[in-house]
This record gives sequence, C-alpha cells and structure tokens, in this order.
Amino acid sequence: MLYGEITLRNGRVQQSNFHDYQVVRMPESPTIEMHLVDSDEKPAGIGEPGTALIGPTVANAVFAATGKRLRRLPLRLA
Repeated sequence: MLYGEITLRNGRVQQSNFHDYQVVRMPESPTIEMHLVDSDEKPAGIGEPGTALIGPTVANAVFAATGKRLRRLPLRLA
C-alpha cells in the first residue's frame, strides 16, 4: 500500500524480487486488529482478509487529516 509499485519498461517488469521491490517491514507496520466471528460457513483462509482493508483505511485517514482523496496505490501525495 505504501511501497508496492511495480514498474514496467519496454513491456517488462523491472522488479525481480525483494532486493529491488520494497515492502513494509514489521517495524513499519501499524497495529492490525482482527476479530473473528463465529459462523456456520465452511472454514476458509483466515490470514489474508485484514490486509485488503489497509489501503482504504489509510487513504481515508489521509482524507480525514488533509481533505485530499488519494485513489491510487501506492499512496502518494502529488
């Protein structure tokens, strides 16, 4: 959400692995709380649902603080 930009040059991805693709490391990550709710649905993945909410949540926080809507990832003030 903050660093996840993939760039292309001549139709090819420039980043090949984590040495040239910056990701948020644990010390940079905000606290993330997940609340599990009992359900009769079949079990499914449980580790990923919270990550999809981080981008919109931070974008809304930026809007609340600055009045500027950011609608593209990675989030940048332009």
